[in-house]
Amino acid sequence: MQLSTRYLARRVLVASLLVAAVLTLAVWLTQILMFAQVVINRAIPFTDSATFLLLLLPGLLAIVLPGALLVAICFVYHRLLNDSELVILRAAGASNLSIAWPALLVGIVVTAFAYWLSLSGVPASLRAFRSLQHEIGTTHRQAMLEAGVFTEVTPGVTIFARERDPEGRLLGVLVNDVREPRKAVTYIAARGILSSGEEMVGIALEDGTAQQTNRAIPETRVTYFDRMTVALQDEPETADERNIVPQERPLGELLDPAPGTSNTQRNAFRAEANQRLVAPLYCLAFSALSLALLLCGTFQRRSHWMRIGMATAAGVGLQLCATGLQNLAVRVPGLVPLMYALPLLVLAVALGALLRQQLRGARPRLPTVHGLLPRSFAPTARGRA
Repeated sequence: MQLSTRYLARRVLVASLLVAAVLTLAVWLTQILMFAQVVINRAIPFTDSATFLLLLLPGLLAIVLPGALLVAICFVYHRLLNDSELVILRAAGASNLSIAWPALLVGIVVTAFAYWLSLSGVPASLRAFRSLQHEIGTTHRQAMLEAGVFTEVTPGVTIFARERDPEGRLLGVLVNDVREPRKAVTYIAARGILSSGEEMVGIALEDGTAQQTNRAIPETRVTYFDRMTVALQDEPETADERNIVPQERPLGELLDPAPGTSNTQRNAFRAEANQRLVAPLYCLAFSALSLALLLCGTFQRRSHWMRIGMATAAGVGLQLCATGLQNLAVRVPGLVPLMYALPLLVLAVALGALLRQQLRGARPRLPTVHGLLPRSFAPTARGRA
């Protein structure tokens, strides 16, 4: 590998890592603030909250990688032009493809890493995230209730608590049970705590009343109690019984669904499987697109910011098109080939623009004197005379 190739590849790789770290950290910090509020207000164990935050990282990183590559390439090649290193490379006879090759090499490496994230890392982390979320929802159900908010904990049962004491118990509890519409029951208690056992999930109430309304016979019956347990669910759900979304299923299960899967689910599985195979290609497509817009044509310092703006706008438009195709492919399976065609077409056009100079056998066009010098130093008509 040539010295210039190693030099450029190292700069692009370091810049990509820094940009990806900054973007991931920026989004991650918003989640940290949200979970900090949950830990304080809902008494969720700190270790579980920290595990939640760590499991978010693979998904965030997979999202920011293509954009991080585009920003890093624009930054590095802009610095090359400002420091006249790009001028020197072109004066030495380097073609557009040879100048772009180090960034494309980094793009290939990042694409390989993105494939690992898409096929293995993100589904595994999401599955662990949702399993932990489900476990906390069953073993720490009282943490899911926010004081001062009406919460439907199960279909037909709504719970309200005025406040929560330092031990996590609910104070000023109201439970409205309308699972049997003809015999609705409203419980009002001084204290309550959610519990989960092997046979039942319920809420234990203390010092309260149960007001039962029979709509068939217009009457209301009030019962006073010292302690009562209201069943919310006959049996607690296990990890296997929870709803497993397509994003957390392995690729083999998406491509070969279990018998009895509905057509709607099969379409969702197929779209998710193709999205996992297509998404990493955008790392390479973003790299080639930005390089083609930055390197092709005659360079002038005054127009380089316009090229960076064009690359950024093209990247945003490409990402919007990719998101739209993914959503449409769930409803219209015939659009799945377009999911592959979009990044591959962008990659082919960008590489074709970079190769056009070599195919024509032309020397690279150097920046003009007007592009290298500030406008105040540009030769005037009197100076040329």
